[in-house]
Amino acid sequence: MTTRTTRRLAGAPIVSVLAVMLALVVGPMSALSAVQPATTPAAVDAQAPLAARPAAATGADPFESVEITVDLPDAQPAQGTVAPQALDRDASGPAGAEPDGQIIDLPFDAEFVIVQWDGDPSAEFSLSSRGPDGWSQPVELSHEPADGPDRTAGRGPTEGPAVAVMAAGPVWTGWGTTAVSLDVLTGSPTGVTVEALRSRLDRPDDPSTWTIDPESGASASPASASASASPASAASAGVVTRAQWGALPWASANPGCGTTPSTSTGVDLMVVHHTASNNTYTQADAISQVRAIQRYHVVTLQWCDVGYNFLVDRYGTIYEGRQGSLTAAVRGSHASGYNTSAMGIAMLGQYHPGAMPTASTVPGVQLDAMIRIITALAQQWNINPAARTTYAGQNLPVVVGHRDVNATSCPGDYVYPLLANMRVDVPTSANDPFGNVEQVGSPAPGRASVQGWVIDPDTTAPVEVHVYANGAFAAVGMASLSRPDVGAVYPASGPNHGFNLTFDVAPGRQQLCVYAINIAPGVVNPLLGCQSIDVAPPTDPFGSFDALTSPGPGQARLRGWVIDPDTVDPVSVHIYANGAFAGAVTASRPRSDVGAAHPAFGPNHGFDTVVGVPGGRVQVCAYAINVGPPGVNTLLGCRTVQLPSGNPFGNFEALTSPGPGQVRMRGWAIDPDSTAPVTLHVYANGAFVGSSPAAGTRNDVGTVFPAYGPNHGFDTAMAVPGGRTQVCVFALNMGGGTANTLLGCSTIQLATGNPFGSFDSLTSPGPGQVRIAGWAIDPDTADPLTMHVYVNGVFSGTASASRLRPDVGAVFPAYGPNHGFDLTLSVVGPPAEVCVFALNAGPGTANTLLGCRRV
Repeated sequence: MTTRTTRRLAGAPIVSVLAVMLALVVGPMSALSAVQPATTPAAVDAQAPLAARPAAATGADPFESVEITVDLPDAQPAQGTVAPQALDRDASGPAGAEPDGQIIDLPFDAEFVIVQWDGDPSAEFSLSSRGPDGWSQPVELSHEPADGPDRTAGRGPTEGPAVAVMAAGPVWTGWGTTAVSLDVLTGSPTGVTVEALRSRLDRPDDPSTWTIDPESGASASPASASASASPASAASAGVVTRAQWGALPWASANPGCGTTPSTSTGVDLMVVHHTASNNTYTQADAISQVRAIQRYHVVTLQWCDVGYNFLVDRYGTIYEGRQGSLTAAVRGSHASGYNTSAMGIAMLGQYHPGAMPTASTVPGVQLDAMIRIITALAQQWNINPAARTTYAGQNLPVVVGHRDVNATSCPGDYVYPLLANMRVDVPTSANDPFGNVEQVGSPAPGRASVQGWVIDPDTTAPVEVHVYANGAFAAVGMASLSRPDVGAVYPASGPNHGFNLTFDVAPGRQQLCVYAINIAPGVVNPLLGCQSIDVAPPTDPFGSFDALTSPGPGQARLRGWVIDPDTVDPVSVHIYANGAFAGAVTASRPRSDVGAAHPAFGPNHGFDTVVGVPGGRVQVCAYAINVGPPGVNTLLGCRTVQLPSGNPFGNFEALTSPGPGQVRMRGWAIDPDSTAPVTLHVYANGAFVGSSPAAGTRNDVGTVFPAYGPNHGFDTAMAVPGGRTQVCVFALNMGGGTANTLLGCSTIQLATGNPFGSFDSLTSPGPGQVRIAGWAIDPDTADPLTMHVYVNGVFSGTASASRLRPDVGAVFPAYGPNHGFDLTLSVVGPPAEVCVFALNAGPGTANTLLGCRRV
């Protein structure tokens, strides 16, 4: 428990009563007129009639209420204003003692207290209450911003005000509370108010005589709700319904609520909470707790309904919470950002140290009831409470604590370890997997292993197993290893159902739990067993970087060995050249000398690999990659080698033209930093026209430069413009050189000019039609030209001069035969004049008119 020192409050212990209201309906509180503070407690008349709360359309409020404003100083006093003896109280002082906080006398005997404030959301308070037996032990209160509706984009509509009310409660103070004491523990709250609640219903001395619904007069015990419930429904857990405990209806008048609750198509997550009030309530008082929680959520926080889907008291009673939760996947207001397709289940009580009074032990009947409702929900929504799911981009258990999804201590340190029981202590079926964890161990520092077998009666296929170490997911694998002994006992399932998993774990004491993943139609993923082991801390890899040589330009060869004490498996080695990552290799080559020196690890830990490196003087470093839990990657050593380096070199040997608009280049190029082919860039008349690798076979080059091999030639054709063209070839630097090398430039004269050809004929194949035929060539290219046709001066269509014309090819063999055109067009009106243009495709100056004809 955390000990806090707090400031004794100065001044008179009398507060201003701003308003006393009789809560008749659900809805926002009306504005209250201020009353000047009295000078003595007697000035607050506990017998004065209560003012009526204005009516609203949402239903009858089960509580009378009074709201009192309290003037509290900050927890941290100004410099030099507080005497040392004033800072002498632990917030968790003994019950019965006169409290140090500001005492607030109540105008009626209350059962619950709610504290609201402005200014500081991190403020914390200590609250004690005075009842028939004197002053209670203090309760610590704070605002919990993680509770409430979704307010993240994409998670659905919100409810309540955009800025959450800062409030804490409702605190069960017990029947007959006549005064409370409030103290600030931390923060600087302003506008502090204390609201006291008194139930309109008589206090039941026997739970079996609960007055449930004032409208209908019905009464019920927890067991009566489930007599006719379907096994595949939440009601099968034995749930006290909203009608039975007297719930207020859905608060449709509150902001963002609408007329009915929002629902999802299914449930993916179950979030466990505690209400963090206290544990002093009796079984007969529990129903008032549920009513007060709903009223706090609806009236104080302005939510649409009680935030939780279900609530469970310390006597094993389960209550239906938010409207519709028994039959639908209703979105609650219990874990901000995690309400959609989720069920919030709250345990009535305080189960976290540091806020008194705390219960360090969860009652067995309450835990059993939690397992009942979780099991019923799992069956209703066809989910596995022992499985994991992906929700909001996270891999989470299906059953989570509130602290797993929001920044909070909820459901408390005493409940959180019990989530494992809530996930697995559920009824099983004959269709669930079965098996055994036979052996666990730690084969190396930072490593753990589990062995056993598992069978799912619904299939002969292998079953997936999940391993958890101290409650955290650690490994997954298939139970597919041959186990003839298992097959002999279960011949219908076959022998291939063994598992033997090895995985990393943190050092220290580890409890390893193995779950079999059910294949439908089973109910759960059963726990096969848990065993504990001690895991030694891991140690870092060790080894040797024996030698560094260069087998050729741009290459470095490394040899050595490495072992990681955490495993007998080969270790990865990462290689850096002049500080840049150059490659990786697995140290798995046989090294008998290493095996002789380290027999427990065997001989297969050597490495001998070649990596590409830049030219010149190169420092090569080798690192052994650690495979265990947190450690370091070991530097095996650094060595230096001198490699050839410089700019590329070679020769641009010949330039020819294989056809119109094309040039062919031949030559060779080498970069001294590498045996890899060099990339060439080609420019024509100063404009880039293409690239090509110098990767062709040139045995003559390989003879002169044997270290680089023969594959450095180039012989490539590219399209260039016609006319007089200068072609330049550059070899791009790829190593330690400083520039790209110009291998040479050469000039060639290519055919050029405007297109030429013939408009051979114009005919009319039918009424309103003309047919044109002819041919066209552009001297800059062997490709077909585009023709434009005009009729009576109006553009009427295009044609491609790509039809076969052997006669044209015979006259112009360099261009080939495919340059004819033959096109039929529709025309309207009197006799037409048809003109045909060949569009220029190269450096010519104009499109050529092949002619005009009339039809």
